[in-house]
Amino acid sequence: MLGGVLVQNGIAYVVAGRSTALDGGLFLYALEPKTGKVLWTKNYIGSNNPAVTFLPELLVSDTGGLSMGCLTVDPKTGQHGALTKDANLRMAIWNRSTNLEQPPSLNSVNYRNQSNSLLDHSWRLYDSADAMSGVNDDRFFTMSYRGVTGQIVVFNDNIGISYHRQEVGRKSSLSAQAFADPKQLLWTLPIAEPFQVHALALAGDTLLAAGPKDYRHPTVGGELWFIDVKTGKKLNAVPLPAPPVADGIAIANGQVYIATRDGQLLALK
Repeated sequence: MLGGVLVQNGIAYVVAGRSTALDGGLFLYALEPKTGKVLWTKNYIGSNNPAVTFLPELLVSDTGGLSMGCLTVDPKTGQHGALTKDANLRMAIWNRSTNLEQPPSLNSVNYRNQSNSLLDHSWRLYDSADAMSGVNDDRFFTMSYRGVTGQIVVFNDNIGISYHRQEVGRKSSLSAQAFADPKQLLWTLPIAEPFQVHALALAGDTLLAAGPKDYRHPTVGGELWFIDVKTGKKLNAVPLPAPPVADGIAIANGQVYIATRDGQLLALK
């Protein structure tokens, strides 16, 4: 099961499966949150044509329905229209760029109703051998918000901070930009691989960045960095028993919660 759980209007939605073209397709379930009773389930099966094949994604919703990337359904029934077959639209996935600001549209590069993916973390796995095999920088997924672009983006009312990994040379960095002048970088903190950032969170004047010590060997554990938001200076680092899952940091009630790839949920003060 990928994409987490979305609860809306007293109904919990989950999606299971790997692809509309594999193992019987994708299955969307609507459940009663208290009892787990299945209210309805729908099976979505596509073709073997990559242009009309879709993967499980983060479930989102607005007044237009329940969406998972290109697939939008009625939240009351699971009924959907035909899957998008516009090859030009589908090719947007090769640009791997999602604009978090744009409203839903089939004609713009945003998340909802698009082929772009909020769960696309393929950029984490490429190593130097890919540079020789013709993998281009624009194949790396990015997201953007108010001019701040990277594989991971966090922001508050005044600044945006991004983690960006370049395909060529495998150079990684964290950088901060003020929304008042998005062309001016406040600071840049180079990241020496094999450490990678897989999760970011803002907590007041502190930026939390977590990832594997060595992305090629996740069993060696992970690290949680504490960074000064104003200066970009690394303040401290805490070892983790395992790397975090993608975007696996949450902050609440003065505590940091980290979901790790060995199945643990850590609470740090």
